[in-house]
Amino acid sequence: MISKTIQNQAQNKTNSFFVTSKPLSKREFEILILIKEGLSNPAIATKLDLSIKTIENHTRNIFIKHGAKNRTEAVVIAVKNKVVVI
Repeated sequence: MISKTIQNQAQNKTNSFFVTSKPLSKREFEILILIKEGLSNPAIATKLDLSIKTIENHTRNIFIKHGAKNRTEAVVIAVKNKVVVI
């Protein structure tokens, strides 16, 4: 299901998902999609069978790459730059 979401969101994009000059990894993009869907870090960790710390690290990387201060801002930046679709 998640890979299908990524495929749908990434149409007409390369394997890197850009907002700034720093591309998101596929995992970061997957987590960004789940953040956009409103999932918490613990819910994302459960869904992806990863630790909460791993999700926190990926989320921090998303913030850094997007220049975002929080989850909402990261999603807004991604939407504005057509990296994800609402």
